[in-house]
Order: sequence, then C-alpha cells, then structure tokens
Amino acid sequence: MSIEALHELARLRGVATHFVDGCSREVVVSSDTLLRVLQALGAPGAPERLEDAERALVEWRQARTERLLEPVYVLDEGVDETIGLRLVRRAPHYQCRIEFEFGGDVSWHVVGGQLAPLEGEERQFGLRLPALRVGYHRLCVIVGKRTVWSTLIVRPLRARPNRFAEDWRAVSVQAPVFSLHSERSWGSGDVGDLDTFAALVAARGASLVATLPLLSSFGPHDFEPSPYRPVSRRFWNDRFIALDQVEFLDDSPSAQRLMAHTYGPEARRAWRDGSRVDAPAAFSAKRNVIQAWAATQSEFMALYEKGLRSYVMEHPEVNDFARFRAAGETMGRNFRAWPTTARSGLLRWNDVDPTRVRYHLFAQWIIDQQMSQLSTRLAQRGQTLQLDIPIGVHPDGYDAWRYPTEWVGGFSIGTPPDAVTPDGQRW
Repeated sequence: MSIEALHELARLRGVATHFVDGCSREVVVSSDTLLRVLQALGAPGAPERLEDAERALVEWRQARTERLLEPVYVLDEGVDETIGLRLVRRAPHYQCRIEFEFGGDVSWHVVGGQLAPLEGEERQFGLRLPALRVGYHRLCVIVGKRTVWSTLIVRPLRARPNRFAEDWRAVSVQAPVFSLHSERSWGSGDVGDLDTFAALVAARGASLVATLPLLSSFGPHDFEPSPYRPVSRRFWNDRFIALDQVEFLDDSPSAQRLMAHTYGPEARRAWRDGSRVDAPAAFSAKRNVIQAWAATQSEFMALYEKGLRSYVMEHPEVNDFARFRAAGETMGRNFRAWPTTARSGLLRWNDVDPTRVRYHLFAQWIIDQQMSQLSTRLAQRGQTLQLDIPIGVHPDGYDAWRYPTEWVGGFSIGTPPDAVTPDGQRW
C-alpha cells in the first residue's frame, strides 16, 4: 500500500512516476528518487520514508482542501482572467492586491456575493483579475485574519498553446551563436553574426532561427561555458554584444587604444582562426573595451547617461543585478560565503565597486538594445527567433541569491539515455 500511496502522492504533486527513454524503454522512477523530489518540494506531502507515504497523502489532500489559492497561476497577457478561490463558504468581503514585478501594485475590494461558482469545480468560486503585463507578479488575498499569496506568471499571447493552425509548417535552422564568428566579430559569434546568419537562411525560406540560450552567465573570470547554467534567466549575456554596433565607440580614446593595440587585428585574427573558440579571452577583451568606453568622461556620454536612466527606469531590477555581479567579482562567486547582510539579499551601494556596477548596467543596456533591434530585423524578414530556455539556474547565480525560495537546490537536470548518449545527459 505504501508504494501505491507514494505514486498517488507524486501524481497529485505533478511528479512523474515513470517515463519512456530515448531508446523506447519504459523506466519506473525509484522510490528513493520520488521521496527526494517530494521532500525538495516541501511539506505538506513530503514523506521522509516510504512508510510515511500514506500519512503524507492524507496530509496533502487535507491541505489542498483547505487551500484558498493555488501556489501558481499561468495567465495570458492583456486578457481579463478568472481564477478559482477554494471556499467552504463565501465570506462577506475579500481584499485583493497584485504586486507587479516591475514595481507598484493594484488593490481592489470584492463582495462575497459577487463571487460566482465555477462550473464543474467543487467549492470553487471565480475571482476576476485585471489584464496584466508579461512578468512574474504576486497576488495577495485577505479574508478576515487570513492572508494568502500566490504567484501569477503572465505569458506573452504569442506563446499561448494552439496559436498556429494544425497544418502550419515552418523551415527552421539552428546554430550556436558562438560558432558564427566572422571577420568583424571578436573570435566568438555575437548578435550581429546571428543577424547575418538569419539573413542568409531567409533567402532559403527559413522563417525560424533557433539557437542556444543567450542568458547571462559568469565570465570572463570564472568563465561558465554552459548556456544551461545562467547567472539569471532575467538578463541577457553581455558576451554576445556586437562591439561594432555600439554607437560612438570611436569617440572613446581609451577604448580605441585597446582596440588598436592591446586587442588589435593580430589578436583578433588569432582568436578567429584558432581551432577552438577562446571564449574567456574574447569575452575579457570585449568587456575591457566596453568598460573603458563606459568610463569615458565627455559631453557625448551625457546622451548615453540619459538612455541608460530610461532603461533602468523600465528595468529597475537591473540595479540589483549589477550590484550582485560587481559583488561577486570582489567577494567571490559563492554568495553563501559573503557577509551576512549581503548574503541575505541586500547589497548597499558602498558594498561594491561603482566602476564594476557601471559596467554591468551599461552592458545590460547595450545587449538589451541589440536584442530588440535583432528582433525587429527578423520580424521585417518574416522570421522569428527561437531561444532554448534552461530549466534551472547556476547555484551561485543572481536568481538563486535574490529569489532563494523559488528554486529547489541539490538537483541536476538532464535527459534520459538515447541512441546518441546511452548514459543520458547531465546539463
């Protein structure tokens, strides 16, 4: 009975108990693995031993009955949505508030009698939500002395399921950006190379251009080669900035000296013609040039300060990200070894080197602009960019530091065995 209870508990919590691998073999997940996954998801419904599965199943069902909101809702952008409140009976009043990812909130009051039962759902009543922007927002519902929180994940309408006709087909090509290096790039492909590649395949009818994740990663120091271990899934990788698309780079004498001498044509040719991509060296050179440019004190930089301020206002979290990256470069990548205040998610301006913070702010602004421009050019050619998305994040990264409760530690992600990788993959 215990094994049946464990499997039922896993099913209720969304954990698969069996799967078919790439060799068409059905694999039953071991009890030990199921126990560890359930424990990582947390109580209730997290048995320590197989013998505890029946009790944990009862606890989970009871907790679900008493749960007012689901932990997470996935919604479409710009659409009024209705979610279910699980109620034994309707209360007279409900106070609701949504805290937006980008700052600010909206509050409203609901009279209990206005909540209509949801058809086909037992003891669930519909709560209407306003149309929301894409992002991760927090919903708070207060009933009497009870306060309940839930996460609202709002996806773009263009990402909704079944948005294409069943007979729709597209020609797709895929290539890692780093492998697309050219005469103009610095030993490793960049956004400009991806655009050139997309234009070439557009002439052959390719409407979908796919590549590996382009999310922020550690580097150039303590370089992280895997695109599936990002520092954050919220920011782009400055490694892929196209230097020749950075406006007025010629107006920075210090940047020009680096490009003409330290990282002159001979050095760039060696990176380009080598048998392997020397990503750390190319990334380091590119960063030094951008940092020299960002540190330039002249009248033309005032134009960029204005643009940077606008970007930061639209993406306020980039301040935290820039301070985190700067702190890691001075205090070490493992934030668990930082001083207590910094470790807990609070970095003050005097905790970090302002020059490093400034680089990361400018770098994120530049790569965000270039990715937006790339998206526009692709759309003009009738193309779409498809980016692979990592399931997890780097354990020492920004997302794990800033949002520790949103991640499960101690697990690795991969794929089951198949004909190419008989032992499976561990990303």
